[in-house]
Amino acid sequence: MRDRHAVQDERGLSAARLVARLVERPDAIAAVRGLSGERFRDLVARVGLEDAGELLALASQAQLVLAFDDDLFRAKAPSEDESFDVQRFLLWLEVLRESGDTFAAERLASLTDDFLALVVERSAVVVDQDAMGGLLAEDRAAGDRLDALVEALPTEEIDRFLLVAKVREGWDGLVAVLVTMDQEHHALVARVLERVAQTTMATLFDGDEDAADGLVDTLVEDVAAEREERRHARGFVSPADARAFLSSAREAKFPATERDPTTRAVLRDLAHARASVAPVFSRTSATPFVIPEAPTGAAIARRRERTSRAELAWLLRESHALYTERVEEIAYLVNALVAGASFEGRAPRPVEAYEIVVATMDLALDLGPAGGLADTAADVLFRRGFHALQTMLVVPAAHAALALLGRPRTGSREARAAVARSLRSSVERGRPWLSRAAFLDVVSEAERGEAERLANLFDACPHDGARFFDRVALVRAAFAPPRPVSTALARSTGARRRSVKTGRATTTE
Repeated sequence: MRDRHAVQDERGLSAARLVARLVERPDAIAAVRGLSGERFRDLVARVGLEDAGELLALASQAQLVLAFDDDLFRAKAPSEDESFDVQRFLLWLEVLRESGDTFAAERLASLTDDFLALVVERSAVVVDQDAMGGLLAEDRAAGDRLDALVEALPTEEIDRFLLVAKVREGWDGLVAVLVTMDQEHHALVARVLERVAQTTMATLFDGDEDAADGLVDTLVEDVAAEREERRHARGFVSPADARAFLSSAREAKFPATERDPTTRAVLRDLAHARASVAPVFSRTSATPFVIPEAPTGAAIARRRERTSRAELAWLLRESHALYTERVEEIAYLVNALVAGASFEGRAPRPVEAYEIVVATMDLALDLGPAGGLADTAADVLFRRGFHALQTMLVVPAAHAALALLGRPRTGSREARAAVARSLRSSVERGRPWLSRAAFLDVVSEAERGEAERLANLFDACPHDGARFFDRVALVRAAFAPPRPVSTALARSTGARRRSVKTGRATTTE
């Protein structure tokens, strides 16, 4: 359902003015809480978290949890698992405290024990003084280690627990809120602190770093599982599921006519919350990503090649139920690429991911003899095309890059040889793009143009520097006498650029 305030936003109001209008309304609480979780999250991002205190004061707990899910977990690189950013959370906490420590404490008390324990574990060393009193007297080395921590870092006592800071920024605010929480939610605070104190016990007295790490890992996994369950209901795909799906597609691990286990499990989990393409969101866009409208009527007749867009348009006219099913599958594929793939060293944007999905399905249709979207699931069709890309384009381009590194050139032969070994190893693992940046770092200026073209082709989502791969050139190369892949793509790219300059159409005959 469209947000009631979306129209105001789209008329060009600044984020600050929009917030002012919302909070000045007599029904301000209902107005803010009437925003979808995604709209609320994006409005906070547009205003800037530091200036969003009034919004946070009026938000519902559900809106805050969704914002936390999307904003507090970051991946260091595309397709990697996301990890909790405690400093970002402490900034959220400081903004919540603008409405008072009691307000912030009540909001934290509504979060899960696991999440609160993770916040405390990332922020402090927690010592259960009752449990450790006698042990400290017996184990002088452990006592010395604890004394060194206490002398060097800020501390706070809450009941029987001693908290030693691991963070500088946000420490005072966290302590103030925990002390306030302890007054009204003593049992909750005690449970959380006792759980974190177990890791201190393992480290200081047992000397068992592995046991302490295991306790922390369990906590991290519990929080990740809670978040993943919430995000699955919104249509997101976890990086681990996305990587598993894309890997199976590249390697053709499963029969080409059957759905793979990862997709089957993810779509089964989503079956109770089907909502067409609504679950697909950009992390920075203020509006949900919507699959572009497929061409219809005369537009389809003018296109001579078989396309998934045209087939979707046919399904929309002939079978709305099947059309909806295919759109949900495509939404899953878009999310899988955003979560598990890289494009020029970053995660693809949702619209880019959609273009990649469509082009990959089109490639599968071109290569045949498979059926179309009327009788084949979109994910099955995508897997066929993605495997073809890996074998017909990505791997050959990587081998061409290895040949380029073997040419005698000025510069460090040792560095080129080291990158060649790394690239060869990446190719053997089926992931040559892992060596893409290193490859580009060691080529000479004279080789730059050819190297960049090859690096784009052995990327996780191959492209020609401007768009996703040229499907036409690839299909023609597949049925023509072999020639270097870089030559085929160079000719195709040059032809397209000449066509753009002269205004000619670029579709195939």
